[in-house]
Amino acid sequence: MDTFLEHCATAGLTSVVDFIRCNQHMVHGVHKSCKLDLFNKASKLAKQSSVSDKHTAGCKCTRTSTVSFDFKELCFYCSKPTSECERDEWHCVEMLEMRETIMQAPLTRLDDLWALEIKGRLEYATDLIALEARYHFECHRNFTAGRQHTPHKVQRGRPVLEVAKKSLMTYVRSCLHMVKMNFSHYVNCMTK
Repeated sequence: MDTFLEHCATAGLTSVVDFIRCNQHMVHGVHKSCKLDLFNKASKLAKQSSVSDKHTAGCKCTRTSTVSFDFKELCFYCSKPTSECERDEWHCVEMLEMRETIMQAPLTRLDDLWALEIKGRLEYATDLIALEARYHFECHRNFTAGRQHTPHKVQRGRPVLEVAKKSLMTYVRSCLHMVKMNFSHYVNCMTK
């Protein structure tokens, strides 16, 4: 009976499986022809799924099946949107030689994953001017200077939220002190 239930589950007959499990005292057996039909259907479905699994596992990816990089909206160095920055923080590629200069960098930076990622991104982009490719000036400066990739605009100094929290707490304390003084004055007046 367990094999029959497995075949039902494989064939997608969950309602049959649920009925048999809930009513085991009523179901004593299954017709031989029903068992054979179900076995054939389950084995056919199992073969189809194994063939489709083999087909997808051996599938080759082509450039058209991958997501293309949006050079017009994203910095090709860090992949962050240029629309979130001020206009003076990013530039458009204006010289064809820039691509060759960038493609030479991974040759000198052998163990740098950032350089390899950028090279892979630019591998199929032959004309960055036509693509209207954009880049952050800070990313370009870091890359050409041989520095590691760092996030944009690292905040320096005390965070604004901490300063605001501190001033709010000072204000609340002074208010509480005033309330306490007024309350003690009121109690003194009442006791006299």
